[in-house]
Amino acid sequence: MQMREDGFVAVATVSEIDQASAQGRGLVVTVGEQTLALFRHLGAIHAIDDMCPHRGGSLGKGTFENGFVTCPMHDWKFDVTTGQMPLGGGVASYPVRIDGNDVFVRIESV
Repeated sequence: MQMREDGFVAVATVSEIDQASAQGRGLVVTVGEQTLALFRHLGAIHAIDDMCPHRGGSLGKGTFENGFVTCPMHDWKFDVTTGQMPLGGGVASYPVRIDGNDVFVRIESV
């Protein structure tokens, strides 16, 4: 795991995220003990917790469309830019930086 001086950790490549997004999914990655779902929306890459708070469904394996991912277990929708649900609640989102083809995310607990 490559960590930069600013606390950002390399988690994937832009190419991997673009491939997942082209298939209407997110890219699921593990950073330490944290599992994240990465999405590209409107040209930017976003990172949110992968686990839906309701029943633990993988948001990265949910359907991704128009900036929202739908949990595959019960159809809850999450904004991939904020992790929030339209009616309140949600999951954590994390800062993302791009360096060339490498994607870095900052998670405080790593």
